[in-house]
Amino acid sequence: MKAFTYVCLLTVLVGLGCGDPVVLNNTSIQDSGVLRVLLPKIAVSGLPRGEDFEVREAVLISNFAKDHDLTIKWVEVSSDRLTDALLEGKGEMAISCQLEWVDVEADVLFSRPVFNPLKPELGAVGIDLVKEAPKTLWVVPHSSKKLLEKLNAFLVKEHPGVIPKSRVGDLAAIKERGYIRVLTRNNPACYFIHRGKLMGFEYELIKQYADQQGLDVVMVVPPRWADLKQWMVEGRGDVIAASITISDERKKSKDLQCCHPYGHVQEIIVTRQSDSTLRSLNDLAGRTVHVRELSHYWTTLEKLKEESSIDFTLKAVPGTMETREILHRVESGEFDLTMADRGFLDIEINSGRKLRSGLMFRTPYNYGWVVRKNNPELKDSINTFFKQKVGTSNYNYLYGKYFSQGSAVREFQDQSHSLEKAVISPYDDLIRASAEKYDFHWCLIASLMYQESRFDPKAKSWSGARGLMQLMPATAGELGLNEQTVLDPAKNIDAGVKYLGKQRKRVSGEVDAFNRLCFSLAAYNGGYGHLIDARALAKKLGRDPNLWVENVDHAYSLLSTPEYSRKAKYGYCRSEEITHYVRQIMARYISYKSDIERLKQTLE
Repeated sequence: MKAFTYVCLLTVLVGLGCGDPVVLNNTSIQDSGVLRVLLPKIAVSGLPRGEDFEVREAVLISNFAKDHDLTIKWVEVSSDRLTDALLEGKGEMAISCQLEWVDVEADVLFSRPVFNPLKPELGAVGIDLVKEAPKTLWVVPHSSKKLLEKLNAFLVKEHPGVIPKSRVGDLAAIKERGYIRVLTRNNPACYFIHRGKLMGFEYELIKQYADQQGLDVVMVVPPRWADLKQWMVEGRGDVIAASITISDERKKSKDLQCCHPYGHVQEIIVTRQSDSTLRSLNDLAGRTVHVRELSHYWTTLEKLKEESSIDFTLKAVPGTMETREILHRVESGEFDLTMADRGFLDIEINSGRKLRSGLMFRTPYNYGWVVRKNNPELKDSINTFFKQKVGTSNYNYLYGKYFSQGSAVREFQDQSHSLEKAVISPYDDLIRASAEKYDFHWCLIASLMYQESRFDPKAKSWSGARGLMQLMPATAGELGLNEQTVLDPAKNIDAGVKYLGKQRKRVSGEVDAFNRLCFSLAAYNGGYGHLIDARALAKKLGRDPNLWVENVDHAYSLLSTPEYSRKAKYGYCRSEEITHYVRQIMARYISYKSDIERLKQTLE
């Protein structure tokens, strides 16, 4: 049976909570509208925005403040004064704390683990704080229990997954769990979301490969380009598919290896459309070229500086910045010049960007997916895939779809500059309203809706399910809808979210938030009776009936076989359909959520 360990992207967190006012035992926060947050000086000194855990925490607590209409006031304190400053009232809470900085005997309380909040609260009965404390803590005074409750609820809601385990197995192990984790970037060449659909040249290629292997695809976007290699080594992904150039330097890696080449890359110095001064390499004298320091572009330009006497400046941009963002800054005049692959430049020019090719470097390169060196079976299967794929009409079609004029790419470019438009679907506002009403994250509901109807309000299934949320006639009737109103988008969405909430309420309280969500989705698709059977069977098999991954989902797989279904109270069920349903919705949910947060941070 395929199992699925749901991916939590720790760097992308959307703050869209319940919106209730924060109420403390005292009234300082609600009266002032200000949340004073202590930051240990050692945790923030010299850190660029968005590139370290501490900074990503700042984004997270900022989202919490936005949810509750609060303004944050940052208060820096030395780490050895942290507990005293908190108890002296210098701030309402502290973030980015390490255990050794806090007096655990003092009158303070700890939040749930910030980056794995489904564990119990720290300091609770049965928890060894010294042994189990994570790298990062949030701390409040003991008098602020109600604030702590709000913080914990926010963390659980905004982290509907678990920290991914390190998995470094080869193709057989990947097939055993049923999905492949793809480390990539968020751009038109690699991967993006358009009208709720996952798209991108690399995404479509890896999806075709995964389909051949009978696998689902989970796209994982680290915060920086440089993280692709490190996350791969750490086992956070199975393959890098991110338009990675096969270079001599990358071939020397002791941990990673490139697969069969594809594409044909030429590097180009890019300038504004109005700039016609670049006719030869000597014209680079006195100019500044902006690229990421760990990119192949940087290596090429460093080599040019060493081998020539041309006096140009090579300037590093943040490792989080995509090539398209750099190109946009060249167009605006903020950056002088940059270097890009021909395909990336073509995408921007075809999307209407006023850019031009200044100088084209003659040495061509190829792209290649990257795997670990101890995964020979995976590499061999990918090599076979590309040997069969490259040069075919399907491959050429995909390349033209993304690197030539394409409406989806143009709309993605436009969307990346505005949050006023519907980011996921035409029904985002309706989804947000119902999700908030029934206490779900709106991106989850959007993912469920895409799975059910592909955002088609007139959709009707073979079984008679209707509308955006594909409500069965009996269910729609129970929720107060009739033949006409079931097709009304607002009423259909609200009824569907309400029904999902009813399934969640039926799950017993000892199940944590993440697993309750998985159980709720399974019941929404296959009925609550089969969930009862699956949990009972999991317990009988010695597995945990309160865990979905590799426990209850495994039990579901058996309920489609005569041996187990004839003994089940509710009989046979479409187990593969149900487990696939949950897996797909959760993976897409995480993709939606991470992309929206990344877009928000870019605009800010």
